[in-house]
Amino acid sequence: MEQLLIFGLPGLLGLYFAYSAFGHFSSARAASSVPTRTVSNVSEGLVEVQGTAKASRPLTSPVKGTPCVYYRYKVERLVQKNRGTKWETVDQGSSDNFPFLCDDGTGEIEIYAQGAEFFARKDHGVLSRSVTNFGSDQAVPAEFRNVLGSMGKSLGSLVGGTSRVTEELLMPGDALYVLGAAFRTADGKWGIRKGPSAPFVLSNLGESVVVRQLYTKAFWEILGAAGVAAFLWFYVRGR
Repeated sequence: MEQLLIFGLPGLLGLYFAYSAFGHFSSARAASSVPTRTVSNVSEGLVEVQGTAKASRPLTSPVKGTPCVYYRYKVERLVQKNRGTKWETVDQGSSDNFPFLCDDGTGEIEIYAQGAEFFARKDHGVLSRSVTNFGSDQAVPAEFRNVLGSMGKSLGSLVGGTSRVTEELLMPGDALYVLGAAFRTADGKWGIRKGPSAPFVLSNLGESVVVRQLYTKAFWEILGAAGVAAFLWFYVRGR
């Protein structure tokens, strides 16, 4: 059992880091090498399109009540663990079930965001708020109350500790970058979604920033895998 804990858990963590690094590196390579196509010239398979984000139906973010094209949110609580503290997810969600549009002037294409890596701008459409010791349900800030209440979640789990809520938004009119698998929808239109092995990236930051962030993620994950390997090597050497 001891050997399993010493080698098994770090080994799984190392494999996770390596697998994730490979995925981010592959996505970065694809983002930098796949040519941008116009919507009118899309064909089935991996495509890159850039245009303007448009809502296909009215959509309001659950945290701040902001009209948007797409949202993701997460509510977390700071909990005490054996070796310190960590953020534990209380609730999270997105508008993945509501496709939106990318308009590049030659046409519109539907974006089905489920499973996408989303890089959001920090100067708008992003809320991250941390609050400590609410004291009671009534003292829970509106941002937490809005999202948890609308989803039927209990507010009691947040009382008396440190919690934070983060909301990332894609706004109408945002410059939109999409890398994913193009396909024909049931009504014959073109859409983009996550393919079985193709990268899927959405962003309102622009291609160059997306490529840089993907390479950065891959770099830190490679360091994580190397750190796990070093730990196991030194442990074996020391036995």
